[in-house]
Amino acid sequence: MQTNSVQLIAFLEMFYAGVLIGLCYDIIQYAFYAVFKRRLFSDILFWLITAIIALASMFKATQLDVRIYLICGILTGWGLYFLIVSPVFREIFNKIFLKASKTASKIKYRTKSKVNAFLIKNKRTIGKINIARKRLCAIPLSIKKIYNKYVKYFKEYSNGTSSKKTKKKNNSQTDV
Repeated sequence: MQTNSVQLIAFLEMFYAGVLIGLCYDIIQYAFYAVFKRRLFSDILFWLITAIIALASMFKATQLDVRIYLICGILTGWGLYFLIVSPVFREIFNKIFLKASKTASKIKYRTKSKVNAFLIKNKRTIGKINIARKRLCAIPLSIKKIYNKYVKYFKEYSNGTSSKKTKKKNNSQTDV
C-alpha cells in the first residue's frame, strides 16, 4: 500500500504526462498536416508517442502499477491542456503557418517568373539543345532495318511458318 504523498506525486507525474501528450498532439497535428496533408501518418505517430509517454511515465511513477488515479491523472492533464493551453498554442501555430505559407508563395512566384524569363530569353538555344539531344538518342536507320527484319522473322516463326523456303517444300510435297 502506498502512502498518500506517493500517490499524489504519481498522480502529478501522470498529470504532466497528459499535458505532454496534448502538446505532442498539437505539434504533430500541425507539423504533419503542413507537410503531408493527410492525417493517417500523424495519427499513427501520435498514438506511438502517446504509448511511449504513458508507459514511461507510469514506469517512473509506480513501476508500471496501473491504478485508476494514474489514468485519471493522464486524462485530467490532457483535458486541462486542451481547455487552457491548446487554444493559445493553436493561435500561435496558425500565425506561424500563415506567415510561412505567404513567404513560400512569394518565393515560388519569384522563382517561377525568373525561370520563365530565362526560358523565353534562351528559347532558340534550348531548341537547338533539344534537337541535338534527339539526334544523339536516336537509333540509326541501319539498326532499325535489321531490327525490323528480325521482328518479321520471329513473327513468322511464332505463327508456324519459319520461312518462304519451307512453304515451297511443303507445296511441292503435296503436289506429288
